[in-house]
Amino acid sequence: LVLFDRVTDEIECDKVIINDQEIAYEATKKLIGSGKRKIALVTTDSYFNVSKKRAEGYKAALEDNGISFEGKRVLTLPYEEIEKSKLEYFFSENEIDAVLCVNEIFAIHCMGAIQKLGMKIPDDISIIGFTDGILSRYSVPSLTTVAQHGERMGEIAAEMLIEKIETEIEQDENETYRTEIIEATLIERESTQN
Repeated sequence: LVLFDRVTDEIECDKVIINDQEIAYEATKKLIGSGKRKIALVTTDSYFNVSKKRAEGYKAALEDNGISFEGKRVLTLPYEEIEKSKLEYFFSENEIDAVLCVNEIFAIHCMGAIQKLGMKIPDDISIIGFTDGILSRYSVPSLTTVAQHGERMGEIAAEMLIEKIETEIEQDENETYRTEIIEATLIERESTQN
């Protein structure tokens, strides 16, 4: 068994992940470096390990740069269904000048809500998302995003699995597992460029 991207510590096996906490820290720091001080986080329930790590990176970047963490600037959404009215309420009721979204879908929905409220991206609110899929490249404005290098992640996971199968290690308590960490990349586009 090899887990990738969405992993759990409860299962002992090989794993392939990205440096979620570090890249969320870097993305938040990028927003801070451009003068943003009221940075929101739009995330999923913490049972997704990636959401938890990305939130930790976000909080650490705020703290390291002298910005107080404010729970009212964190919006937790269900992964499956997004209520647009909830997003619009969040952006209209909170002072926000930037937002870090834990995935591409949330970022695109946030952009729509912000624009519907008459605000401009990135002039009023800058946005960074995760995934770097087709939506990020072709949204208006284009979305600054974290490239997770999914193809590379899949290649490494497949190589690890094939290696385990070919070596036919007997299952015993001495079996070792490893976690490969892929370095994600921040790709800057129009949603953060003033």
